[in-house]
Amino acid sequence: MFSDHDPNLPYMKTLLALLPYCFCHALSSYAQTPHSGVAIPFLGLDAYSLGQVSVFSFTGNTASLARVKHTGIGLYGERRFMLAANSQYALAGVLPTRLGQMGIQFQYAGFRLFNEYRVGLAYARSLGSKLDMGIRFNYSGSRIPAYQQASALDADLGLVVHLTGKLHVGLQGASLVGAGLGKNRSDRPLRTFTAGFGYDASPDFYLAAEISKTENNPVGVLAGMQYRFASLFYAMAGFSSVSSSPYAGAGLAWHDLRLSLSVSHHPQLGFSPGILLLYQPKWEK
Repeated sequence: MFSDHDPNLPYMKTLLALLPYCFCHALSSYAQTPHSGVAIPFLGLDAYSLGQVSVFSFTGNTASLARVKHTGIGLYGERRFMLAANSQYALAGVLPTRLGQMGIQFQYAGFRLFNEYRVGLAYARSLGSKLDMGIRFNYSGSRIPAYQQASALDADLGLVVHLTGKLHVGLQGASLVGAGLGKNRSDRPLRTFTAGFGYDASPDFYLAAEISKTENNPVGVLAGMQYRFASLFYAMAGFSSVSSSPYAGAGLAWHDLRLSLSVSHHPQLGFSPGILLLYQPKWEK
């Protein structure tokens, strides 16, 4: 239909690169929110744990930040469906203080012609040995050059209850308070409510699951497990009902460093490889 010299060819290539990204939005329960494209749910699935919690845990449930007792930083990158235009990146950092734990996160998805971003600042603390609470303020938006930029402010609230030393449950409300900025002030982020649980079967084996509901979208389920073996190595696997995508990964935990490779698979769009690097002194074992 288009020759190699057709002036419309570059634009058609860009459109074709965006089609899987848009299709994924249609499948996602986080669709229509300014930070939809940068949600990487399984990074925060270890929020419902005492032994597996990491610097990324509060991206799932803000209250889990209260159990990260040491300064740390984490980086994650993912190439969704093997397309550079669909790349996602996430950064999280934690700074413990005497008054509670502080956390910061940054997420970015897309490429030059279309991208989304999210910046969050979180605070959490333990209210006794059984209850943790946390709050996060987010600034998120999307950008298309030569077109209107959309952005929004919102706040999340989470809590985690430690029923026993092994069994933990939590609730998270995302965008409980929020509003669009600029010309789209009425376009507030959609609220999302999440209930999750985790079970520390042993110091080396962990199970978790979440049920989430976003306004005007169907209920989604995320489940996963993580197993640590031979002291240095660990493996994980799980499934997301939102996109019908299983995921799996394996990694190495050595002293203060943790490195892992992961991959998820969408039945229509294919594989999405990712890499995670954590630096967290005295990482919980």
